[in-house]
Amino acid sequence: MEDVEGVRFIRADITRPGIEAKVAAFLNEIGRPRFGAIISDAMSRTTGHHELDHSSSYMIGESVMHLCQPFLATNGNVLVKQFQGDMTPGFKRKWEGDFAFSKIVKPRASRGTSSEVYILFKGYRRLVV
Repeated sequence: MEDVEGVRFIRADITRPGIEAKVAAFLNEIGRPRFGAIISDAMSRTTGHHELDHSSSYMIGESVMHLCQPFLATNGNVLVKQFQGDMTPGFKRKWEGDFAFSKIVKPRASRGTSSEVYILFKGYRRLVV
């Protein structure tokens, strides 16, 4: 990804062990305890097989959402890209209880034939453990 002024990127496979340590080190480096938002446009290479591409995007989304507990601030927001399919409603239901608001959004820039959607979660309700 090209550099963007004022933006820092963590280039890593979010589904692999060790991502939490990289994110924690990054937060420590910038002197912040948590993020106000997590935005994921991540996607694996598409195969052209809808079920496989949907499943892959679901797994990436799960990995993104698992970063909320340790790294998302109370009232924080998450935006996750997914190829819409049969697991999308369950994904939204699974995580929406941790947030004040959730919605599936189809961007105008996305081709009409594309199954690409974004799932927006707003107002993270931090769990106290």
